[in-house]
Amino acid sequence: MRTLLFFFALMAFSFVGHQAEAEEKFSHTKLLEYVSMSAKRWGIQEELILAVAKTESSINPLAINIRGKAYYPQDRNEALALIKKASQEGKSFDTGMMQLNVHTLKSIGVLPEIALDPYINILIGSWLLANDLRRFGHTWQAIGNYHTPVRKNPERAKAYAQKVISNLEGL
Repeated sequence: MRTLLFFFALMAFSFVGHQAEAEEKFSHTKLLEYVSMSAKRWGIQEELILAVAKTESSINPLAINIRGKAYYPQDRNEALALIKKASQEGKSFDTGMMQLNVHTLKSIGVLPEIALDPYINILIGSWLLANDLRRFGHTWQAIGNYHTPVRKNPERAKAYAQKVISNLEGL
């Protein structure tokens, strides 16, 4: 666990420059660059990462989902205000284009504010997806587990996987 925390801390500090870019309009070129770097790092398909991001947030780096309700803030400050309010109210929420859950972020020692950075968000989301692919193989269970634990709700996980596959085919 300490190695994992160290890794993500190192990644956060290594890519502090990306934070300024998150403040600006996020470009398609940067998206593809970040997806490519994450795909190479974790050994998964770029298209699968993009399909998950499209399914999760319509590829919106500031997307926030609070207890099932999607928000698409106009800027980082608005996103941070939503995160702060949800945290203060003890609500579960998901952050960024890969919709990283606050509990997952907490378990790996990453603040939700850091996860708003598009590169960090894609890197962590891709890592989670790669872990599911290693665990379940290249199956709907791996894709579905990214969103919903298969053991808890296989029907919901399968429905999610079908959405991702549909988005993958549309790329």
